[in-house]
Amino acid sequence: MSETVPFTTEALSRKACAEEPGHDHRARKGSGIWGCELTTLTPLCIQSYFSKLKDGDPAVLPGSSLRGMVRNVAELLGAGCARFHSGEQWAGPQLETCSERNACLVCRVFGFVEGDYAWAGKVRFGDSRPQKVQWERFSLPNTQREPQHNADKGGWILFPHTPMPRLSAGPTRCVKAGHKFGFRVEYLNLDEEEYAVLKFALTLEHGDVKLCHKLGYAKALGLGACAISIPNDKSEPAGAALERYLRLPGFAVLKQFRSYR
Repeated sequence: MSETVPFTTEALSRKACAEEPGHDHRARKGSGIWGCELTTLTPLCIQSYFSKLKDGDPAVLPGSSLRGMVRNVAELLGAGCARFHSGEQWAGPQLETCSERNACLVCRVFGFVEGDYAWAGKVRFGDSRPQKVQWERFSLPNTQREPQHNADKGGWILFPHTPMPRLSAGPTRCVKAGHKFGFRVEYLNLDEEEYAVLKFALTLEHGDVKLCHKLGYAKALGLGACAISIPNDKSEPAGAALERYLRLPGFAVLKQFRSYR
């Protein structure tokens, strides 16, 4: 089961990379480190990593997986050029591929490569700290990697937070629901809008809205639901710059299908 979030028709927030403050210094405002905590709401399987572990081994969530999950949410919100989608026939001029002279918010924050030019981005996700966990094993369909876009319908695929079906025991190792993983996110020289989008895409929390992410394998079956928080957070809230994104279709679909309270 999935829902399709249409690609945005709004003009993206773009600027030349040369207008960025760069990576050689750290502006006090717009830079910092978040100590984050991910809680599994349903069993979680990052198959390429977990399949190599033994039952007594600690689990680690790769920073690359966390980063990709949060980047996908930022794109779904309408802040990115959707450079990884394959449905070019659906992409309007607002979704043209980013370049050194014309980079969208998501590419500026998370980085991109275009031809011979590479932009390192302004956010780093560390691997989670090794965590002793309880494992459970399921028999899951041997499907290809679930796409994050829908070329036939022109939008991003969203896997809703749904009750899990009864699954038979099998070989696929999953972390049980209720485990917590700590990890760090470092951000550098973000402007107000970049900061707002990144913080919301990370925590999925704004006012009385609290939503969950989906991570890993078999999301369509209900696996991989997780919540991210920033315990003891002393940083600024997302702020008014987020409001334009809360009016776009991506947030409306997220709010409808990813609430877990």
